[in-house]
Amino acid sequence: MEEAEILSDKIGIIVGGMLRCVDTSKNLKEIYTPGLKIQIYWKKETAIHIRHSVINSMKSYTGEITTGKSFAEICEYKLQNISARNARSMIFKILEQERGKTLLEWSISDKSLEDVFLEVIDKYRSQTPNRARYYETDLDSSLGDLSFDNNQPQQTEMVKLNDSL
Repeated sequence: MEEAEILSDKIGIIVGGMLRCVDTSKNLKEIYTPGLKIQIYWKKETAIHIRHSVINSMKSYTGEITTGKSFAEICEYKLQNISARNARSMIFKILEQERGKTLLEWSISDKSLEDVFLEVIDKYRSQTPNRARYYETDLDSSLGDLSFDNNQPQQTEMVKLNDSL
C-alpha cells in the first residue's frame, strides 16, 4: 500500500469484483478514515482506571476515541474527530505529561491506506454475493517471456476466486 500511495495519482479499491472507490490517497483517507491513530506503550504497573483517565482527558479535545489493536501493554486508539484547532497540541501535551509516569512511549499518526482498505472492505463485504466466480487466465502471459514456442495453442485454466477472504 505504501508503494501505491507514493507512486499513484489515484487509487482504486475493488471489492467483490466491483470498483468501489477511486480517488487520491489523501481524499480516500479523509472520506473513509478521518482522525488520528495513537499507539501507547503503557507501563506494566499502570492500572486500568488510570489508563482510562488519560484517555478520557484526551476525549475532551477529540470527542470519540475507540480502542484498536492491543497486545500486552501496547494499545492502539483511534481518534475520530479532530476538529478543534489545538486538539493535536493538547493531545501531545497530555501524552508528554504522562511519559515516564504511566506510559513509556507513544506515537501519533494519520491513518494509513491500509486502514482505508479495511474500512472499504468492511463497508461493501455485506453487499458482495457469496458465490464462487471464475475467470480465465493466460498461463503463457503469467510466465512472462519464458514461452519458447509461440505457434502452440495458448494454454488457459479456470481459477476459482474465494469470496471468503
